Amino acid sequence: MQFYNMSNQYLSKTVSLLLISLFFFPFRGMAQIICKAKVVNSDFEALIGCHVTNLNSDEIVITDIDGNFEINAQAKDLIQISFVGFEKFTSTASQINASEIVLKELPDQGDFIVVTAKHLRPFAFERINSHDIQNIDLANPQNAYNQKVGVFMHAGALNTNRLTIRGIGSRSPFSTIKIKSYLNEIPLTNGIGETNLEDINLGIIDLIDIMKGPTKPSFGSGLGGVIHYNTDRNARKNSLSTSNHYGSFGTIHTNQNYNYVSSENIISLNHDFIKSDGFRDNNDFQRQNISGYGEVQWGKKDKLFVFANHTRVKAEIPSGLNKTDFETKPSAAAFNWQQANGNEDYERTLVGITHQRKFNGGWLTSVTGFTTHFRNDERRPFNILTQFSRSIGTRSFIEKKAKNSNLKIFKIGFEFFNEIEDWNTFETLDIGRGTILSQNFETRKYLNSFLESELKLSNQLFLHSGLNMNLTGYVFEDRFSVNGIDQSGAFDYPAILSPFLSFDYKISPNRNFYATVSHGFSNPTLQETLTPDGLINPDIKQETGWNFEVGTRYTFPGFLSLDASLYYMIVDNLLVSERVSEDVFIGVNAGRTNHPGAELTLFKSFQFNEIYLSFNANHQWSPHTFQTFVNNEVDFSGNFLPGNPEHKSNFLIKLNYKKWDTQLDLLSVGQMFADDANSITVDGYQLINAMLSYDLLNSKTWEIKASFRLNNILDQNYASMVSVNPRSFGGNAPRYLYPGLPRNFQFGLMLAYKFENKMVF
Repeated sequence: MQFYNMSNQYLSKTVSLLLISLFFFPFRGMAQIICKAKVVNSDFEALIGCHVTNLNSDEIVITDIDGNFEINAQAKDLIQISFVGFEKFTSTASQINASEIVLKELPDQGDFIVVTAKHLRPFAFERINSHDIQNIDLANPQNAYNQKVGVFMHAGALNTNRLTIRGIGSRSPFSTIKIKSYLNEIPLTNGIGETNLEDINLGIIDLIDIMKGPTKPSFGSGLGGVIHYNTDRNARKNSLSTSNHYGSFGTIHTNQNYNYVSSENIISLNHDFIKSDGFRDNNDFQRQNISGYGEVQWGKKDKLFVFANHTRVKAEIPSGLNKTDFETKPSAAAFNWQQANGNEDYERTLVGITHQRKFNGGWLTSVTGFTTHFRNDERRPFNILTQFSRSIGTRSFIEKKAKNSNLKIFKIGFEFFNEIEDWNTFETLDIGRGTILSQNFETRKYLNSFLESELKLSNQLFLHSGLNMNLTGYVFEDRFSVNGIDQSGAFDYPAILSPFLSFDYKISPNRNFYATVSHGFSNPTLQETLTPDGLINPDIKQETGWNFEVGTRYTFPGFLSLDASLYYMIVDNLLVSERVSEDVFIGVNAGRTNHPGAELTLFKSFQFNEIYLSFNANHQWSPHTFQTFVNNEVDFSGNFLPGNPEHKSNFLIKLNYKKWDTQLDLLSVGQMFADDANSITVDGYQLINAMLSYDLLNSKTWEIKASFRLNNILDQNYASMVSVNPRSFGGNAPRYLYPGLPRNFQFGLMLAYKFENKMVF
């Protein structure tokens, strides 16, 4: 959640003047009028809690939950509108006749909160703003996510990570699952429920919203939640820019960006390149992203959005270590992976086009078409994997927003895609590949239908409700039968209905209380649908869960803000991945699990003339356990779920003074277990990271910024990723620990040319 410092000019007067203004209005003669308007930001989101001051009478009012205000004035009185992180707006009362007043954001205000209608959502969510996205260290991207309460990102390497939300997804071997992900209106999660967050080009992303737990039905009711990447505000400045970063382990990161914006068109082109020798052996990494985003306005009612991205990755794979190697030589690669020169070489392409049209009466239609292509060659000690997949789909909805009706929002739509994947395995030879070991083909179909509404029950009480229906089916074809065993088969899951219900009580413009009941689900991956013999397992079930949650967001006088939530999620048929060989995982339903938890974020900000200072502290308590789980006649009931710490805290300090910008981040991760029996423990750790930047030049035309970053200042040896339920093969100790980076640094230089509102190529 972003918090922006507030102007302190009227802090001492605000409460008393508001009370006085309710009872006493000074008599100013016959020219008195009622001045009213709506205050919004550049994205036309309502700004809540703006100070609107009549500079002649000293009367002050505050914008309401919809950004509206009314104030008494004479025609020639000066009206000033102020809000933290925005330039002040001043005009005579007679000139304020527009329905909306757009405030302009001040540059680089970091994490200072802006309270918009989106920030008072009736469910738990976190936000990473554009300023923080620009400061993300791509050699350590998990740092930005781990600053958020309820979110924990494991990072095994630049090409291997796993993000979990409230413990959901912690059992995935090497990727993010059970969490839906979108870029604008384009789904990023594939047909088997995986999202490759490491491939997303953050150079073209402006905003990241993380919705925790099953929330909005329109985003698929994922059991863990939703990560929504937005490019909507990316092209707000006409500019050409380049940034170059150089750091430890031969790391080079460059990014070039072109932005053009006019009243009818937005064009943003981005090229991103990162290369690293890696901290560990067999750890070379190289990734290149080319992205484009555009908007075209047709008349007053039609708008077209286009997004395209192509990713190319070549990366070696060091894999995990056993405990002894982790403690004595963390820079080593797993012996068999290094001997085989384990690596992957893949390309991924994503294209999406959205058309939106506005109609009278607040109606809006949105139709998105998208396609993806993926090709991968992965060399492993036990075999060589080749993959090719492509998908095509659409996401469409109709939405109505009404200002003067109790039914504020009504939305209905669907999302459908068809995905095919062809993958084969071959014998690993010293050079090249040997005979074919398997040949597989699968078709996946996925349909989500959704309905959402927001109903105003009173001036302060709102009811948010919705329903999602999911249909998923797989058709698997085994094209290389061994010993007469044919694994081919079809797997259609029954329809799942996931309701969402939330009561939102807006106590004041800066405070709300919500109570939510929601349902979510997660489908098994293909491997989880197979038995150890490779046959379709008809008994495997989708995991489903109910989430019960209460929470509040409150901004106190004196720029102290609080965000607190209590939740209890009950998950049935939790899918547990079991490793039966080095390259084979199967799924087992783990009965019922309990996911209780508490999350607290406190934010305090200050402004002393040109000094902006903020403190953000958060803590999560997540004692997730098996309620009933018996596997192979072993009872794990009552044990903690592995792969997730019970406690995680983060403390973040930001300071901005004139041309200087600095940040100090302390992350504390508690102990966790690595197996269902809770017999293998992984030590907790504390990391301290620091960042310093300086504006060398910031004029109307040119901007130059230098930065320095130091990570893991205390040089801790810690496990940045844990593989759950490790097993030993060939008499070797189990490998389940992925070493985090030791102390490392990075220098950066950014150069930008800002031009007028005309095309520059």
